Amino acid sequence: MTEHNCFDNDPWILKLVDFTEKLLKQDRIRIIGVCFGHQIIGRAAGAKVGRSDDGWEIAVMPVQLTAKGKEIFQQDTLVRPASYNGLQPESNHMTVNPPHA
Repeated sequence: MTEHNCFDNDPWILKLVDFTEKLLKQDRIRIIGVCFGHQIIGRAAGAKVGRSDDGWEIAVMPVQLTAKGKEIFQQDTLVRPASYNGLQPESNHMTVNPPHA
């Protein structure tokens, strides 16, 4: 969790979004974001991000690559074991997916 929001326009967040946009335009770089990171990636890719109307959600969720994730990262897993349970606290989300998502 962070005290900052991915949709804020603080100078360091705008700089991070700009940097991430540049990374996304390069085919040779693969990036993955979790929580704040995935929202920054979404924002950089053109998604609308904001506060969830439902407020906070907290859950323990299994984390594993989808078929698309395996294709993108060219491997079956990013962690060992191949699946693990991750804590998911969140109040912000992508309200509209980026184009081509």
